[in-house]
Amino acid sequence: MTWHSIPALFYTQAERRQSDPLVYGKSQGHWRPLTWTQVARRAKAAAAGLMALGLNPKDRVGIWAKNSPEWVIADLSSQSAALINVPIHEQCATRELKHMLVDSGVRLLFVEGLNEINHLIHLEEKNQIEWIISFDELPIDIHDQFPNAKTYSLIALEQLGIDAHLEKEVEARYLSLQRDDLMTLQYTSGTTGNPKAVMLTQGNLLSNCEGCMTAIPVHSTDVILSFLPLSHSFERLAGYYMPILFGGARLYFAESMGKLIRNMNEVQPTILTGVPRLFEKIYARFRGRRGIQGTTQNLLLNWSLHLAQNMAKSVEKNQAPSWLVKTQYEFAQTKLFKELRDRLGG
Repeated sequence: MTWHSIPALFYTQAERRQSDPLVYGKSQGHWRPLTWTQVARRAKAAAAGLMALGLNPKDRVGIWAKNSPEWVIADLSSQSAALINVPIHEQCATRELKHMLVDSGVRLLFVEGLNEINHLIHLEEKNQIEWIISFDELPIDIHDQFPNAKTYSLIALEQLGIDAHLEKEVEARYLSLQRDDLMTLQYTSGTTGNPKAVMLTQGNLLSNCEGCMTAIPVHSTDVILSFLPLSHSFERLAGYYMPILFGGARLYFAESMGKLIRNMNEVQPTILTGVPRLFEKIYARFRGRRGIQGTTQNLLLNWSLHLAQNMAKSVEKNQAPSWLVKTQYEFAQTKLFKELRDRLGG
């Protein structure tokens, strides 16, 4: 089936999957899920809230926050209201933040909480923002710091939408979206000057997901642990839209890079997107741990890694390994790789 938009795909999947867990965030030491139905209801309520505030189709809204279930709701709700969202990295430099706010012309900004609010207070560019939506509850006196903007919590925005009774209007907006409609402004990292906005349509993201699914099948039994920022297009595509909306996998958001290995052990992901630097660090740590155990262990490590490389080449060529290689590999799996596998969640 050909989909016209991300929201249309999401709500169709939500009707099918209903009480299945969709996304997990960790709070007070526990992984807490939101089901497909819960996310759909909250996204529609927030979309109605955005419409009740007076936002029109194609208006721009920013999302300046770390990965979380609330990030997903902000993304889906803004798209459901036919708005164009602008993801901003949570650790964005002040110079880049100021440029992106002005260049994109955002009318509303989703933020994580008080840290971002305190940063915005000192920026002249805050005066163009009409509404600020915080994922966390804010102190009452913070509203006085933004004379030109109204501040709401995400929960308050959702309640505003529920009270407005705009369910049919929300549905009409997202069903009107077509693949050629602009979906997001994805800013580059700006290594040679100010960040530049890449204009991505609904069809750009959908076609990439459709292509990836033919090469890398994802199923509802899969578990993905996301740690790369959703403000970057790679993670948004490979760690969110493709495996979740198309494959129906369960999505966990890692607490931080520092807790990634622990989270992998807890979640036991079947899918992990990454960058070379991550795997280099895991490899270096594993070699370091083995290296200090003596010459024999180090020789065993080198032999096992060479064996694993040969096995990988056989798999890539669809060739069955010899009995000897297969037996040696099973030995290496038991004596060496099991420790690494267990530490990375199995």
